[in-house]
Amino acid sequence: MARKFNVGRFYLPAIGSKDTEEFLGEFDGFWDEVVSGFPPEHPFWRNVVSSKMQPWENSIGYLCLVLFTLACTPASGDAGLVIVCDSVQMKRVFIEWARINRWELISTGSAQGGRVDAIAQKINNLGWFAVRFLSCLYKKWFSPSVKAGGGIRGDTALISSFYYPSSFRNGSYHDPFLGNLHDFLKKNGMKCVYLCEPLNEFDKNTVQKTSHCQDTKVYTTYSLIRWREMILALIGLYFRNIRVSEVKFMGCDMSKLIRWYAGNFINSFNIGAEIRFKAAERLCSLQKFDRLIYGFEENVHERACIQAFRRLGHGKIIGYSHAVIYPLNLKIRLTGKEALLKPGPDAYVCTGPYAKKLLQKVGVRYPSQKMTDGCIIKDIPEISKKKGAGYNRRKILVALDGMESSIVLLEWILEHSKMLDDFIFCLRFHPNVPAKRIVSQCINHLPDNVEISDNNLMQDIEGSLCVLYRHSSVGMQALLNGVPAVYLGIDSPLHGDPLDEFTTYKWSVYSVSELAAALEEIKSSAPEQSDELPGAARKFLQGYFAAPSEGSLKSFID
Repeated sequence: MARKFNVGRFYLPAIGSKDTEEFLGEFDGFWDEVVSGFPPEHPFWRNVVSSKMQPWENSIGYLCLVLFTLACTPASGDAGLVIVCDSVQMKRVFIEWARINRWELISTGSAQGGRVDAIAQKINNLGWFAVRFLSCLYKKWFSPSVKAGGGIRGDTALISSFYYPSSFRNGSYHDPFLGNLHDFLKKNGMKCVYLCEPLNEFDKNTVQKTSHCQDTKVYTTYSLIRWREMILALIGLYFRNIRVSEVKFMGCDMSKLIRWYAGNFINSFNIGAEIRFKAAERLCSLQKFDRLIYGFEENVHERACIQAFRRLGHGKIIGYSHAVIYPLNLKIRLTGKEALLKPGPDAYVCTGPYAKKLLQKVGVRYPSQKMTDGCIIKDIPEISKKKGAGYNRRKILVALDGMESSIVLLEWILEHSKMLDDFIFCLRFHPNVPAKRIVSQCINHLPDNVEISDNNLMQDIEGSLCVLYRHSSVGMQALLNGVPAVYLGIDSPLHGDPLDEFTTYKWSVYSVSELAAALEEIKSSAPEQSDELPGAARKFLQGYFAAPSEGSLKSFID
């Protein structure tokens, strides 16, 4: 329809430091009101709405940021803005926000969403629940079963994570986030059990490999949960009512929208968290664990596992902050009431001293006494790029992140690539977000100078003039390998660059003219002849992603 009526995508502008301070203050106060009635053991904390910004686009945190940014953005001429709402409740929020800010609003249908729309929405939600329910039955049917008894004796760590098909190699397991942490723990007298789910689509052949790992035990959530327990949990989840009292963001009532997000099944996060909670409970009832280690990103499944471990397990809980950090990701910003009520770890292990400093700065209220520098455990591949050869001076690698919001970056590239026809844009999609799904949602078609990569990451980096990124760690990997990086700051009201303070052979651009100038500068400067680039990058990144050592790895066993 957007193509039919020649409607383009709107990109949210960046807001200034004063507006940023105002938004964060308003949002923190609003969110404290939301969470104030939920103690740490409450099911609210294993509901996706408690993550503030998960999933990115359909979340309360992101919507509040959109509303605030639109209110700060001056109108441009006679141009109108088409707002597509995903629910009757969101439509009501926009109507109220428009009234508060005195916008001229043209609304389709009833001014309050309409009874017919509300009924249709409930039927649609029931349909999505049925789809998710059947999907759970399928996953359970093809998952290897786990029998009671036969627990591991001695000091044992429970590791909660995810896997890719490539994580299983010749009978051994290699975690995509925690690498071979189990090998280090084993050397120090601690055994390991992994509780995992697939990061991408469920594959019945891959899940069978979990029962054949020789170096560590790997269980999937559907292997552990029993049939009756799973069915009752799903039915209970459907009828669960997360009660949220009236809460307002800058005068706009958000309570009904929060309740809708808490109870809808359009995405699978709530079901995934509940299944993990039940699976972790059962595993803790079968086996005594001395600690829980998990990948910390402030996603809902993390709190589900923490609640289960607190209920039946004992010992220390360690959150490993392995992802890149930037202010736009409101999930990791801790409000005052969250710091008191949200289920959290006893210790945070970061990927380096700079990463710890950044998490404290962006997260605001993480206690310093609970944080350690740590190191990067997963593999950061390196290439040996030959000077003056091996790459295409016209090829720009576009690193799309693992969220649905990557469509915005892709749309911007497709929209402006014709103005940069001297270059070839090579799209690298994240494994979590299939190319076909994202491309199908774009308004613009792929032009001749845009192609989709089917190479591995190192081949793409090695063959490119530079890497264009937004919220991805690929920019770091490019710099480590002597390849310049360009941060594209579009549709990002708050800072979204995980490398914001690094400037050596890294450009930050906010318009197509700035991008064109940066690409020409990179093209003419022959970075392969400079020894400054990789050295400076390494010095900075050693603080962000510190190399593992016996000392830094001991943070997981102390």
